[in-house]
Amino acid sequence: MTAVRNYTFKDVTLKENLFQKLFKKENVKEYEIRVVNGEEDVAEAFWTYSFALDLRQLMDESGLGVDWPKMLPVQDDMTYTDPMEEEDKEWFGSFPDPAWCHTKLQEAADVEEKAAVHSEEMLKAFRWLKDHWGNGYQIYANTGDLFDYYGDDELD
Repeated sequence: MTAVRNYTFKDVTLKENLFQKLFKKENVKEYEIRVVNGEEDVAEAFWTYSFALDLRQLMDESGLGVDWPKMLPVQDDMTYTDPMEEEDKEWFGSFPDPAWCHTKLQEAADVEEKAAVHSEEMLKAFRWLKDHWGNGYQIYANTGDLFDYYGDDELD
């Protein structure tokens, strides 16, 4: 999981070279995310794939089945530090309001108690999400990280 806040997009598209100008070939637009303070405005949590599935099940059981996919966008191999094209930038810009996500968690039926019954790790995960959404972070899941956490690099 990656949580980010206080960021802007910077256009880092390469300038056209002479060859591109002659043949009217444009570079693909690329952007980078610029974070105000990397130590304070970025946080990561690493969970296994099976743990992420258990978390999803817990959210379903707490009445967040419909909203959970909206609350936690998922992408394959999306790292906020990588240059991104327009489509990736738009995806990042479509993240839900953290206050809405925080409110949804607070309104969910006994979700914190259910997390505690499941395991200490699940309770910590729930609190991590709640704290970060409550502090204005936008959070997304990178499925590449879920498989890397297992150490299954050969799946790439």
